[in-house]
Amino acid sequence: MFKADDFPVPAPCAENWDVMDGDARSRVCARCDRAVHDLTMMRMSEVARLVSGAEPLCIRYQYRGSNGRIVMPIAAVEAALHAFTRGLPGALLSRGSERTLRMARVAAEVREAFGEE
Repeated sequence: MFKADDFPVPAPCAENWDVMDGDARSRVCARCDRAVHDLTMMRMSEVARLVSGAEPLCIRYQYRGSNGRIVMPIAAVEAALHAFTRGLPGALLSRGSERTLRMARVAAEVREAFGEE
């Protein structure tokens, strides 16, 4: 998982994310007309791809003060699912259990998005 120290923000922007146009992952700042990316709502691979570019980025994220890790519910659920399914024979992952795992992933994303632990 990424930590806040991995993505220092030397001059935090005071613009309100909630009034920007866009979706949960990326919105456009009306003041500077730049895309603002929410790392919290991305997979780790998406964040790595995003930050590998040369241009400067506008980002936002939430992190836990105790350990400084960026809250990434989607990445956490994917890691848990990977750990759970690793080593299981393919026959055990029936169509029904795959559906159950997808539902669990969505439920975890919703709980995290609304601040429920």
